[in-house]
Amino acid sequence: MHSTLAKPGTPAISRLAGSIASFCDVDTSRLNVAINVADFKSSLAFYRDKLDMRVLKEWDGEAGPGAILGAGRGRSVELFGPPYGARSFKQPASGVEMAFDVEDVNEWAQILTDRGVPIAREVLDNPWGDRSLGLDDPDGLRIWLVEITDPNHLAHSD
Repeated sequence: MHSTLAKPGTPAISRLAGSIASFCDVDTSRLNVAINVADFKSSLAFYRDKLDMRVLKEWDGEAGPGAILGAGRGRSVELFGPPYGARSFKQPASGVEMAFDVEDVNEWAQILTDRGVPIAREVLDNPWGDRSLGLDDPDGLRIWLVEITDPNHLAHSD
């Protein structure tokens, strides 16, 4: 299972599920990433407005604000703000990063620059068959936007 982001303005797609499915018998047809955030409004604006993820559900109650954003078929990013997020909020775990496939990483680099998003690592051709750029969400979680350049890339295998 492998999908890509067609153009900016459409939901981003995580490549993690396809990679996991290649190595194990776990059903990864659904993948939800839950992130406890320090500043809910900033994080929601980042994922919604900068990465073009569609808000599927949003709430604000006694447990604090939250949102579920679409990240492709069967995949979502869930944001939990304080007080719920504050109870378990920690800086992102060392080594934990998120990657989304895109069709044109250079186009995304320009769009993100135009939107004022700092690029943490400029577009680079990687020896394993993709091009990527790195950016950080408001809580410091590294996000990679990846364009597959090698048709034999691991993400294409099922």
